[in-house]
Amino acid sequence: MEGLNTAQRNFLWASLHTFEVTLRQTERWLRERTERGYLYRSQLHLSPEREVEVRQLLQTALRELAAVSEQLGLAPREESINRLLSGQFSVCWAELVDAHPARLQGYGEVSAQVVAEAGAALERMAAYALRLSRLLGEGETAPLAASSSADALGDNGGGHA
Repeated sequence: MEGLNTAQRNFLWASLHTFEVTLRQTERWLRERTERGYLYRSQLHLSPEREVEVRQLLQTALRELAAVSEQLGLAPREESINRLLSGQFSVCWAELVDAHPARLQGYGEVSAQVVAEAGAALERMAAYALRLSRLLGEGETAPLAASSSADALGDNGGGHA
């Protein structure tokens, strides 16, 4: 659309994109309702009446978003899920390294048994997270050989720069 400069178009795209992603995520939650993990359970709670209203509003909002996007000439942009997941696993790696029981001493004494047992598991999970980050990272051709926990955690036993 004429009358908008590149910065304005990019800002509009980003705002509408965030709204659409949230609308689509809400649609998925309405279909799936519950997600369970080992450490969490996420559930959508809506009365039948409210669900009907939410579904109707989602459809209305998506139709209007499509019309406005077309009117403004905002085209879809391909997003790399690889980069998103790679970044999230990188954050997980840093958090797992920081959660090592040896580092929890700052919150109080930690038994040697917890350090030994949970520490080894956290080191392995940190290595998994780092490996997944590298495998999913775009533009990288990470070798397929598994790296060791020590390699993933660095020479300083888990500290990161």
